[in-house]
Amino acid sequence: MTAKVVHKLFWDFEKEERWLNEMAAKGWNLVRYTLGAYRFESGEPGTWVYRIELLPGGRRRAASREYLTLLRDTGVETIATYMRWVYLRRPAARGAFELFTDLESRIAHYRRVLRLFAGLLAALVAAEAGLIVNNGGGVAFVVPLVIVLAGIVVLGVQTVRLQRRVRSLTAQRQVFE
Repeated sequence: MTAKVVHKLFWDFEKEERWLNEMAAKGWNLVRYTLGAYRFESGEPGTWVYRIELLPGGRRRAASREYLTLLRDTGVETIATYMRWVYLRRPAARGAFELFTDLESRIAHYRRVLRLFAGLLAALVAAEAGLIVNNGGGVAFVVPLVIVLAGIVVLGVQTVRLQRRVRSLTAQRQVFE
């Protein structure tokens, strides 16, 4: 069995999930994840379907453990957890694999992700303000300023995208009420 590690960063969990499923369709099955390092093993193409979820609480919380146990009992395998993110897979032969089968659960998930990104964005804005206030000048000042600013832009774009997604799902819910 051949293995490979791919180093890649994602800010969009949906794109990451699509990429994992494209890799699985090519016969590369995710077996481990750690901060931007994806370890794949070769296998039969299309064997697995992958999903990514942000848990409401840490994986060590009782509710999260119970939820992951429930998923395991339905044939879902937990590949990795990173902070509150969980990487899941289920055999493709079992059919469609959706974690959020109704609008309410999808909206709740997107709101969790939105709160996470908005909190990180607020922290970066505060850090940027601190850098500006404590302007030391020179390269020692500019490099961190640019790095934090880049993070603000990336998280800002993702936060706006997630807000739009929540609004869209909420509007869909209102149509069905």
